[in-house]
Amino acid sequence: MCNNAIYLLFRASARRFPVLLYSCFLVCCTSNPDSQDSLEFVRNIPGYIHNDILWGNNLKSMTELNRFYIATGNIDTTSETAPISIAMISLHHKLYQLALFRKTRSGNEVIEEYKFENIRLRLQYHRTIVAGNAIKYEGSYLFQDGSRSGSAQKIIGVKGYL
Repeated sequence: MCNNAIYLLFRASARRFPVLLYSCFLVCCTSNPDSQDSLEFVRNIPGYIHNDILWGNNLKSMTELNRFYIATGNIDTTSETAPISIAMISLHHKLYQLALFRKTRSGNEVIEEYKFENIRLRLQYHRTIVAGNAIKYEGSYLFQDGSRSGSAQKIIGVKGYL
């Protein structure tokens, strides 16, 4: 009697196992990082870009791990034309250079808007002076990739190369 009950219990759970396995598989597939609306860490900035501000989550990860999400700067074209202001981001494992198309300033608040094809990035920040007269930037970014729009994320920036 006891062996029969164990057999029936094992058999019932064996039927549920494929459903459980399939459910776990679906959860893993739908939580793919590519399907999330978030920027990835920027790696290997080309040498022809002159960094102005590097943007990340916190100073420690930026200085110790060299992890940042956005790099703003200029591309020096020729002496006849002004440098092109850009923002570099990494999205879906690709590096994008977005051109600045609008910059507004109101007091200490700066809003910069960048775009490349269907990708748009909006940086809103203000600068603060910290210990030792170092300049730190605090604000948020919002990006749009085609019809998908990410949510506003807090961000901090530091000047120049790390």
